[in-house]
Amino acid sequence: WEPDYDNRAERIYVASTLLKEKPYQPLYTYEYSIGGFTVAGCMLEVATGKTFEQLCKELLFEPLQMDGCGFGPTTTDSSLPPLAPWGHLSDPFGYLNLPILPGLTSNIGSALVPDGGIKCNLDSWQNYLVAHMTKDATFLPAEQWEHIHTPIVGGFYGFGWFVYNDPTAGTVLTHGGTDGHNFANCMVIPRFQVGANFGYNNGMGGIQGIASDRLVEWILAHMAGEKNWDLINSVGEALKIPK
Repeated sequence: WEPDYDNRAERIYVASTLLKEKPYQPLYTYEYSIGGFTVAGCMLEVATGKTFEQLCKELLFEPLQMDGCGFGPTTTDSSLPPLAPWGHLSDPFGYLNLPILPGLTSNIGSALVPDGGIKCNLDSWQNYLVAHMTKDATFLPAEQWEHIHTPIVGGFYGFGWFVYNDPTAGTVLTHGGTDGHNFANCMVIPRFQVGANFGYNNGMGGIQGIASDRLVEWILAHMAGEKNWDLINSVGEALKIPK
């Protein structure tokens, strides 16, 4: 994660290694691949002659005014008090939490940026969700918004979103991800013009993941009004939140 390091050679190596194996999942059936985004990023680099990081800045961050986004660990500064949240490893019960000392090795390898090396502050992340919520016509034409919000595999996944259609809430878009010691999740309900970002400095496994689900459930209850249980339950089922 040294500044201005060109990781394209490593990205080609990772992508070519992954592509040596034949796909084992039948076409149009669902199997989440954490390496798939790195392969796609590598393809973009070969096609354009620009780095994935350059393309993100030019085609995403700048148009949506996502000024607080970058690449790499949340911070490489290990001074105390912390300048930014430190990630943590945890046991399944959330009892023992081990902080990850910030530095140039406190995240996945930089070649894997498309799969989990992008960082954003909450304002920038909000701009991204608002663009999806409103289907911002100054950023993408309507047919492209429709395309990326439509499932292509398994009836519920496509282009980085889990997509659920509910009779009450309409389309619900959600996606979460972790590098093992940080976790981020987001949710967009365009019909109600509602979105939420969730960020944790922990991998959120085990009981902490259950606590996260309960937090989402609480937010839904207050968003909809506590008496509107039909909406709360329908969205909760769409997001697979246990009752």
